[in-house]
Amino acid sequence: MANSKNNSNIDAGGGSSQYKPLGIKGVAKHDSSGRALFRLSAIFLSCFALAFLCGALSFIPRNSSAEEEDAGIDISVEPSIALTLTPALLDMNITPTPTGVQTTAQLIADVSTNNPTGYTLSMNSSTANTALVHTNGTDTIPSTTNSTAAALQNNTWGYNKGANATTFLAIPALGASTTITTLTSTTGPSASSRTTLTVGAKATTAIPAGDYSGTLA
Repeated sequence: MANSKNNSNIDAGGGSSQYKPLGIKGVAKHDSSGRALFRLSAIFLSCFALAFLCGALSFIPRNSSAEEEDAGIDISVEPSIALTLTPALLDMNITPTPTGVQTTAQLIADVSTNNPTGYTLSMNSSTANTALVHTNGTDTIPSTTNSTAAALQNNTWGYNKGANATTFLAIPALGASTTITTLTSTTGPSASSRTTLTVGAKATTAIPAGDYSGTLA
């Protein structure tokens, strides 16, 4: 069909002609039916032209496959960490004696993170002053000076890792060289990790009654 315009011959009323769009070339017979034959030839040529056009249209190249395009998906999950302390306020009561009475309480730290390198849990006093301060602003219960876990001295307080500890360490001060005390560390994601601290205090009747407070950070 690609060569139809150059090679197609049409027989119009017994003759042969080269096909030309919008043109009719043939021999008309002059008899009683000649006019009708000529018209039939014209109709024939018109039908052939229409058929040729439809045939040409039917051979218009079509893409048999749909275009494909990939869609990329990029989701960025940021590292996060959550720390929950239970209880938020550690409340201890001491009824002192002249020789001293010790009391303890547990502080639980729950950590969850998706950080691939894990986390480090540290503790220190929220200020450079590690003492528990009376509401009168003057009297205090200082931190123990124990560099290794040992019994508390009278009228001191301290901490140790683990539940129900009976020996205690000095509270690290903010800004001091011992500010960061590592309690727990991990090298991979952690859905939930728990660390328990024991906080202890020992008091005698040598200090005034009342509330002594401080903050661990």
